[in-house]
Amino acid sequence: MQIKISDAIVKQQIKNAKMVGENTEPVFYFELKDSETAPSADKISDLWILNVTDSDINGKHKSIVENLKTSQPMIICGTESEIESVANLWGLDSENFYRAAINVAHSTGGAVIMKLNDGRNLVTDGNVLAYVEGNESDYSKIARYVPISAPVIAALTIFDEDTMQLEIAKKEVKK
Repeated sequence: MQIKISDAIVKQQIKNAKMVGENTEPVFYFELKDSETAPSADKISDLWILNVTDSDINGKHKSIVENLKTSQPMIICGTESEIESVANLWGLDSENFYRAAINVAHSTGGAVIMKLNDGRNLVTDGNVLAYVEGNESDYSKIARYVPISAPVIAALTIFDEDTMQLEIAKKEVKK
C-alpha cells in the first residue's frame, strides 16, 4: 500500500530546514574513504553523519564500519552496493539494496541516502521512502540541518528543492 505525501509540503519543510539551519552549528561529518581509523569518541555526538561513498568497506575499512554500528550515525550516505555491504557487516538482512537501506536506517534510528544505479537517490528512515532526482549537493552540507530536522528532511536538504523531482511513498515495511 502506498500513500502519496504532498511534494509541496516536503519541499516547504526542506526550505524551512535550510532557513533555520543557516544559523546552527554543523554536526560532525565523517567521510570514510580517506580514513585509516574510526573517528575518536569525543568527535562523535548523538547527531553525526557517516559517508561511506568510495570506501573499501569489505577491505581496509571493514573493521571501522563494523565498529561504527554502535555509534549509530544519524545519516549514512553511500551507493547501492556500499549500503548493502554496511548491512552485511552489521548482520542485517540485505537481500536487496532496498531492504539493506531500510534495515540500516532502522538499526540506527536515522536515515540512509543511497545513490541508485539509475541516477536517482533513495532517502529513507526505514518507513518513508523518498526517490529524488535533482541537483545533488555535497553530502557534508546535510550536517547543518540534522539538529533541527527529522533525518529524512535533513537528508533531502542537499538537493535543490526548486529543481528536484520528488516521489515520496509511505510503505508498509516488513520487520
